[in-house]
Order: sequence, then C-alpha cells, then structure tokens
Amino acid sequence: KCTLSDGATGTVDLSPLFGSPLEVTAHAGGEKYVVDACNAVASTCSNCGSGNGPCAGCQGTRGIGGFPPTIHVLSTSPLTMNFTYSSGYKGRTFNVVFKYDPNGNGKLMFTKEDPPLHYQLEVDSNCVSTSGCSGGGGGGASGGPNLDNVFGGIIIGLFCVGVIAYIVIGIIVNYKVKGARGVEMIPNWSFWKDMPFLLKDGFLFTLTYPCKKCGLCQGGYDKGVYNKL
Repeated sequence: KCTLSDGATGTVDLSPLFGSPLEVTAHAGGEKYVVDACNAVASTCSNCGSGNGPCAGCQGTRGIGGFPPTIHVLSTSPLTMNFTYSSGYKGRTFNVVFKYDPNGNGKLMFTKEDPPLHYQLEVDSNCVSTSGCSGGGGGGASGGPNLDNVFGGIIIGLFCVGVIAYIVIGIIVNYKVKGARGVEMIPNWSFWKDMPFLLKDGFLFTLTYPCKKCGLCQGGYDKGVYNKL
C-alpha cells in the first residue's frame, strides 16, 4: 500500500513515516485530517473505497478516500510522488504529495481543497527515497556524489602523493648521489631546519612594519632586532 517499485524509480518504502497515522488540522474550518498510506484508519472514520472501506484518510468522522491509491511520480529530482485516494464519503477524494526533503519533518500538511470535496495534502521527508530514511539525494531517490567534495578529495590526494614522492625521491637522490646520511638525507634539510626561524622573522616583520610606517614604533626591523611598541 505504501511502497512504490518500478524500473525507473526503484523501491520507495513510506512505512517509516506511518508508525501511527499522520494528523493535521486545516486552518480553514478547523477540520481535522487523518491519513495513513500504509494502514486503514477505519477506527477513525468509515464510508471509503469499494464496499465502504477501508479508509486511507479521514476528515473528522468522514472518510475522504480509500485503498488502493493511484500513484504517479511527479519528479525524480527531488523525488516527488502523488498518491490519490478516491471513493470517499459523498464523492470525496484526496491526494498526498510525498516529496524528498533532507530537512523535512515528515509531518502532514494541508494544502487546499480544490476542487470542492477534493483535498490536497503534502508530506516532506528524507524517507521519500530509495535509500530509506538515511536519504540519498532524492533524485531517483539516490542522488549523486557532491562534486565539490570529489574535487576537494582529488586535490588533497594529489597533494599527499606529491609530498610523499618529494620526500622519497629526495632521500634516494641524497643518499645515492650526494652520499648523505642521517637527517642530511632529507631533501633541502637546511631549509626545513631554518623554517621555524624564517617564520618567526616573517611574523615579527609583519607585526612591526605597519606601526613603524605610522610612527608608533621606535627603531624597527634591523638585523633581527625588534624594538617593543
């Protein structure tokens, strides 16, 4: 009753949304609507479907549509499905639009009554997906990888490979060609050894240069000597 399966969309199971019937009170008229796409709500209302039951939705004590529903896929990205229930009390019908929304709360929303005796409702949830309530993008309910994350991962991967190649090849060259041993085998060891002091010099110069230009410092940057403000 609440599972859609076809070759294009895959299998979408809405049962996690209906541990109990969904309810909403419409602002216009204050009518209470109760819907369960998986199980009959006959204890709440009657007069639905063939043989006056079972009901999939109620308006107060009046049944507004019964099983089985007519199901249409309105969109695959994000996945949006329309369930239409007919043969309700005195010709009432209703449809529920189930739409994939990663931030949806899964609550029933009353949209409108149009045309008369035809009630339109909606449920937005990450459960409207072939991946279950864990989501998956909704489009065909499976979505796709985030291209920004893929590109970032490629850049980081290439950087790591480059660093490893730099170190390994440098050590081999220094050992075989230059006869270096110990830490001297590390490529450009003298540069990396002095790196902390170079960073310190650069930081202090950057810190003192603006105030020197503004005349707030006495002296300035000269042979590694820095006067305090």
